[in-house]
Amino acid sequence: MTRSRRLSRGARWTGALTLVLLVVAGLFVGTATNVFGPDRLCHGWLTPADVQKAVGGSGRLSYTDDSDSACTVERSGWGIGGSDLRLSLTVTAEPSRFPFESGAWQMSAGDGVMAGNTSGAVNEQGGWILLPASCTSVTEGTDRKERPVLRATLSGVKADRNGMAGLLGVAAAALAETSGCAPGDATAVGEPSNPSNISATHFGKVCALPGFALHKISGPRGQSVHEQTSGSTDSVWLCDLSFTDDGKNGPFTRLAIVRDPSFAASLKGTRVAQARCDGIAISFLLDNNTYPWEPQERAASGLPSERDVEAAFVDAARASLGCR
Repeated sequence: MTRSRRLSRGARWTGALTLVLLVVAGLFVGTATNVFGPDRLCHGWLTPADVQKAVGGSGRLSYTDDSDSACTVERSGWGIGGSDLRLSLTVTAEPSRFPFESGAWQMSAGDGVMAGNTSGAVNEQGGWILLPASCTSVTEGTDRKERPVLRATLSGVKADRNGMAGLLGVAAAALAETSGCAPGDATAVGEPSNPSNISATHFGKVCALPGFALHKISGPRGQSVHEQTSGSTDSVWLCDLSFTDDGKNGPFTRLAIVRDPSFAASLKGTRVAQARCDGIAISFLLDNNTYPWEPQERAASGLPSERDVEAAFVDAARASLGCR
């Protein structure tokens, strides 16, 4: 074999080895959490690993601190499993009755409910967590009649509920500690609840609540009714009633049983139905969610008046929970 052939073979081996190394390096970079990117994100509230647990995928993360109380994390899809995403974290000043503001609840039976030292809710598009009342100074415009809330809004991908709950908890704790408004453990919450599957409503046991019965209801164009529940009556329980083909308008009625103190704080001084169960005050809520009923449509549906639905719900819930 001539020297030129030996060099040619050596060059081929070198080229092949280089290609393998490049592929391996590409695999590593494509699957690593945030190769060559910052190790802290959003005012230092998060690590790339926190985001990774919530949204999965791969690619380099970047961020922008939009203000002292807001930031944006972005990822351009590349590598194995890469996908674009945009995650916004913002502290907002919400009404004192948040999240049960009449006609505009910020919770759904499709959400995972979180309770603990504070409370929150998560879904595939993000979620929110209540900040301690002492953190009103974190965002401009918050006063004693409002509640500071940390919101996460996600686009481009769907979130893992547990991962999003962890992200919000970590961010809220870091925000509280760095701003000096509360200790980090004041924002501790448990794992989010798992919403039930959407199922056809049994009108003799609506929302699977014993004793809660209604006459058969049908929606516009004869649509049937389905329901979904989330949470627990030990903390917060939610039920949404919807028409099968009416995703545009959402539930026509939302129901809630609220026992957890963090959630219940928003209901002080309101006229919601209440009872004492085992010495604990429990609230029973109904909200029509501003469903766009025409009077004749509601009458034709067979749905009783809001007052009658609420009375049937409260009576059943009180009996089921053994309330006085």
